[in-house]
Amino acid sequence: MRYRLLGPTGLRVSELALGTMTFGTDWGWGAPAETCRKILDTYAAAGGNVLDTANNYTDGSSESILGELLAGRRDEFVLATKADSLGAPGVRLPEEALARLDELSRVPRGFPHDFLDSPGIREIVYGDRWRQIDDRRTTGRRTLR
Repeated sequence: MRYRLLGPTGLRVSELALGTMTFGTDWGWGAPAETCRKILDTYAAAGGNVLDTANNYTDGSSESILGELLAGRRDEFVLATKADSLGAPGVRLPEEALARLDELSRVPRGFPHDFLDSPGIREIVYGDRWRQIDDRRTTGRRTLR
């Protein structure tokens, strides 16, 4: 596995991340918890250390399963999550979209730790929208570790 540094964070991350969207079977497909454990263990054994999650994956059960799997192993992985559906380009962010950004400071329920390593946004952001996001960051509405 090859690694890179994650910007100015100093976190050493694998070039290959493990997406957890299909951890859980709530959508009528996906992987049950025991299969998820095998997937995570295989990924870690190959040197992977970046886990991608989101609060809407399998209606939240993905995060619950991931939280259980990370018990006692939190320091092995870099956790990435994201906010999405922020609204139409060129339009100031409505309060509901800003609430989604604030959601990035939320640690998923059942997670055995109190921080996320890499919050993100799932779309291109520019202009006023970027300033609104940066205002949230600089006023402490979102912190890393």
